[in-house]
Amino acid sequence: MKNYIGKKIRGFKYKNNTDGLKWIEEMTWCIGKIGEIKYQHSKFVGVFIDGYYWQYPISLVDEHLVENKMIKEAAERYAESKSSNFSFRNTHIRDFKEGAKWQAEKMYSEEETLNLWNWLNDGFIIRKSLPTKEELFGWFEQFKNK
Repeated sequence: MKNYIGKKIRGFKYKNNTDGLKWIEEMTWCIGKIGEIKYQHSKFVGVFIDGYYWQYPISLVDEHLVENKMIKEAAERYAESKSSNFSFRNTHIRDFKEGAKWQAEKMYSEEETLNLWNWLNDGFIIRKSLPTKEELFGWFEQFKNK
């Protein structure tokens, strides 16, 4: 079984009784919102979205993972630009996805950056050289969905 814990997923509607889970109307507001998978069971995942936990059928998770769609499309565009040979394209796609995964593991999360900002702001660096908290959040919002 794949490990989905820690992955980002976009909230979605599913048919009632999919993998034994019932759809509840209270979940409607989180359709399209991005959350993080916090726990996993053989038939469902637990997703934390805006302060609430929701369960989604594990059989539908892959098609709603946030990074998968963007990376898949970018990998396909990259492969098409590099080769017209089908087998080489698959190699380029695989390599692109592996590179994206490696890069994502090397990046700092918004929470880690905010913790670093708070630590630095506690007097370890001259205040003028740091952005304000509002500037920091503005920066994250600007680049979050690109």
